[in-house]
Amino acid sequence: MSDPLDSGGIDGRILFSIGTKQPGTACRQFYYPRDLAFDIHRGLLFVTESYNHRVQVFSSDDGSFVSKFGEKGSQPSQMTHPDGIALDYDHDRIIVVLFGGQRVQSWSLSDQSFLSSTGRFGPGDLEFNHPRGIAIDKHHDIASSSSIPTTVDWCSCRRSISRSCSLWVARTNVCRVSSSIKQAL
Repeated sequence: MSDPLDSGGIDGRILFSIGTKQPGTACRQFYYPRDLAFDIHRGLLFVTESYNHRVQVFSSDDGSFVSKFGEKGSQPSQMTHPDGIALDYDHDRIIVVLFGGQRVQSWSLSDQSFLSSTGRFGPGDLEFNHPRGIAIDKHHDIASSSSIPTTVDWCSCRRSISRSCSLWVARTNVCRVSSSIKQAL
């Protein structure tokens, strides 16, 4: 089977654009968009916005605005510079890391309602130092990257960790393994 990118099967044209040339706070406007995730089951696109402290949700068919969630603040359901985002279909939730809030939040994938928040600043379990990225693997383990220092943390949803985290270590980065974060969310 040939790859459509190699064979010229995709023309690379932009289907639609969302946003404006200048930063803004209205729906369909962005102020420093950081990450995105597609919900392939519902046809949605989630976009984190660092300086608007929110996540906007759009139709992945035509880019139309669907909803938004999050507001600036330090309370559990509030956001401070959301960065990475990942979708956990098996648990029907959206996982968002807060670069400025040193936390990880979970929101309902079905209705975007707030579920939980965990974390604080620091180097230990359930502690973060400017988290950037987030990913969920097939075993429901969560990996989160921090920019200061350059680390990748791999947190298991299971009570015991039965796999090595060596796959997540890149170059000279540090990897911490914790079973606490998944249990906390």
